[in-house]
Amino acid sequence: MIFFRKPHVFIALLCLILFSQVVSSGAEDSFHQVRHVLLLNSYHERMTWVENIGKSVEEVLQPDKNNLSLHIENMDSKLFFSPEYFGIFRDYLRVKYQDIDFSLILSSDNNGYDFLRTHRDTLFPDVPVSFCGVNDFEQSQLIGLEHFTGAAEIFSARQTADIALKIHPKTTEIFIINDYLKTGRAWARDIDIKLKGISPKVRIRHSDNLSFAQLQEEISNLSSTTVVLLGVYFADRDGLYFTYEKIGVLISEVSQVPVYCLLEFNIGQGVVGGRVISGAYQGKAMAEIGMAILNGEEVESLPVRIEGNNRYVFDYIQLERFSIDESLLPPDSLILNRPYSFYQEHKSQVWMVVCFIITLLATICWLIVNIQQRKHAEIALQGSEKRFRQLANATWEAIVVHDDGIFFHGNEPFYSLFGYKPDELHGRHILPLIIQSEQIGEVSRRVQNNNLEPYESVGLNASGQTFPIEIRVREMEYEGRDVRMAAIRDLSGRKHMEQRMAQSQKLEAMGTLAGGIAHDFNNILSAIIGYCELSLMSCEKNTKISDNLGEILKAGNRAKELVRQILTFARNSDAEKAPIQVSLVVLEVLKLLRASLPTSIDIEKRINSNAAVLADTTNIHQILMNLCTNGARAMKDGGVLTVTLDTVDLDQNFASHHFGVVAGQYLQLTVADTGVGIPPEIINKIFDPFFTTQKKGEGTGLGLSVVHGIVQDCQGLTTVDSEPGKGCEFNVYLPIIDAANSNGANIAELLPVGNERILLVDDEQMLVNMMSEVLTNLGYEVSGFINSIDALHVFSKNPDRFDLVITDMTMPLMTGENLAAEMLKIRPDLPIILNTGYTEQITEAEVLQKGIKSFVMKPVVMSTLAKTIREVLD
Repeated sequence: MIFFRKPHVFIALLCLILFSQVVSSGAEDSFHQVRHVLLLNSYHERMTWVENIGKSVEEVLQPDKNNLSLHIENMDSKLFFSPEYFGIFRDYLRVKYQDIDFSLILSSDNNGYDFLRTHRDTLFPDVPVSFCGVNDFEQSQLIGLEHFTGAAEIFSARQTADIALKIHPKTTEIFIINDYLKTGRAWARDIDIKLKGISPKVRIRHSDNLSFAQLQEEISNLSSTTVVLLGVYFADRDGLYFTYEKIGVLISEVSQVPVYCLLEFNIGQGVVGGRVISGAYQGKAMAEIGMAILNGEEVESLPVRIEGNNRYVFDYIQLERFSIDESLLPPDSLILNRPYSFYQEHKSQVWMVVCFIITLLATICWLIVNIQQRKHAEIALQGSEKRFRQLANATWEAIVVHDDGIFFHGNEPFYSLFGYKPDELHGRHILPLIIQSEQIGEVSRRVQNNNLEPYESVGLNASGQTFPIEIRVREMEYEGRDVRMAAIRDLSGRKHMEQRMAQSQKLEAMGTLAGGIAHDFNNILSAIIGYCELSLMSCEKNTKISDNLGEILKAGNRAKELVRQILTFARNSDAEKAPIQVSLVVLEVLKLLRASLPTSIDIEKRINSNAAVLADTTNIHQILMNLCTNGARAMKDGGVLTVTLDTVDLDQNFASHHFGVVAGQYLQLTVADTGVGIPPEIINKIFDPFFTTQKKGEGTGLGLSVVHGIVQDCQGLTTVDSEPGKGCEFNVYLPIIDAANSNGANIAELLPVGNERILLVDDEQMLVNMMSEVLTNLGYEVSGFINSIDALHVFSKNPDRFDLVITDMTMPLMTGENLAAEMLKIRPDLPIILNTGYTEQITEAEVLQKGIKSFVMKPVVMSTLAKTIREVLD
């Protein structure tokens, strides 16, 4: 606090800080070797788009400052795009840059991007590439290519429409303008997708394929509650072509309503603005990624930027024309054509002067206050002890003040943590009362040596319980005495969290290892089982060799099952999650278990919740089977196996003590047994893969590991509570979906249902049985056939008996396509769904042309089938 006692020192320091803002204190960096960067533009250098990209690259890279040599090549591929031209251009680059080693390649737009994907490895091997302005980018385009990243070009139709509706809340129609060329049609389809569901009060309408004069006339007659969204328009119906800049002028000059756009070229020509694709921002994003690569970041750690490359840009003139309040615009908007303002032009300098004046005034005020404070210093000191106690009691940490171990003072958290009252400690030696006896020696040495470093120890409360603590110490003067003040923090919660994190990390690491081994092992098993089956087909039955091969095949299948469990533990399975009513799975599992468990084991079920969770039915089934089987094995002399389902709310306090858990509503599945229990020394190992207490050959040690992996994959939690001789209780917590409506809801009710009569045809009996059960659960009346001739015969007797036909495509005797044709001859209005496993057999257009309403792909997904049925019938 020397500044408060010597004001002139403070003023001098303040002046020095203000002066340092003006005078540069940095020195020139030492000279580094020049690095070469190639900028490859797809188009001509005089295009505005290319010029803006080049400017952004220069601004970000700052070649002179960063010792970079920037080489620029323009492909001019709008005019020249033949394979011969690209071949000559490739040879030109090879000759020109054969003696230059590039550190980075920048590429703008699709032609340059495609050129480098083809020729980078031959022209500039291993040189990293950052691209921008690439339309229709897909991540699959980079498969097999190393060191490729950049910024994709995605237009922001939804964001532009959202801001337009915010500015014009009375809008009832969005009129979208695109030409009828290939690009315009693609834009129109994409805009439709992005604007889907934007507002039930707003109509989306596209321009027709008109001459431009007719289009202008239609625009001039739009209602006052319409806004125009300009996409891409190169040519009208009659082949009249337009530039980006010109089209904005021609549309805006006849429009009485605001015109918004998706391309920066159109702004400044009568268009209000929007979230636009900009050459400047595309170039900036590309150069920023390139600069990160030059600074040493790995290309693979820099993903392609799909979103965030566009910016909100608006025209001040059009904002004034339509009386648009700038406060409605997004905060990061760029406004063009704004009139000159001294404040806006010199905002930083103005604020610097204002801050300087305010600082001087504040300094004067501070000096006046400081003088007054010094006059009242003695009065303030008299209340210091009271204020100290208040501050000490307000902290979360336990604070104790002692003199060579003799208790002097403690705050309220201290008494609460250790369970003492103030009068019980006054004048006593404090260490034996609050420190575990084994730790007193180490703590005493620190006190005697005046060691002020923070350290961990073990605390002892008045009840004799021990707990981990952290101690931070400082020496101070208190009431005229030199004392030590110790701040003590209870580490119980943190230690528990660290233990949970360590266990989770260990399981994750072992899971990764097990999964990697399992995947490789699967390849080996495929060969063993495959060749074993081929050999069985080639040799005589009931021979010694066939018997041996049969045993090999059995062993291979057992190994395959073990691999499946390993993959489930490693969470590498591709099971599709769907809403699952766990109570139904519990009832099914307990029914199976009752038949397999000895009668000496009673099963009690307590289903108190019908809540739904997002999971795979097979995985939930496996959790129950593994936990219940373990419980049964622990009760060899009989007992009670209890399975309970409840809905619970896990609060933030619970979540903070369990790593990875988020507070909220959960489904609690409890499996409890009255068996022998789990010894404390192994309870922390039971979730480790391959750990088992069973005899050799009785278990793989993967059961609980699989449970742990499945639950973690569902963002859930598994806990265990056991005491030797008193049984064991496992609790599985799974997040509930749609907590407001899921209780008491059947999972089938989450899908569209019906009561119509369906004729189902498939040559696989298993699939007929499965799909019949699915459709019956959805409420339908199903008649299943495995023979298409039989199905046609039944249908022809009573065509009005069925409301819908679902048929497989590939079947013997009569294909699904031919079956549908015969049925439609009998009843032309019959709805038919074709079920196929190979899309190239028939296209959607062919399906519709033949009178078939829709088709679904195998394997059949319940949700897809249910929705398709309702779409066809409704």
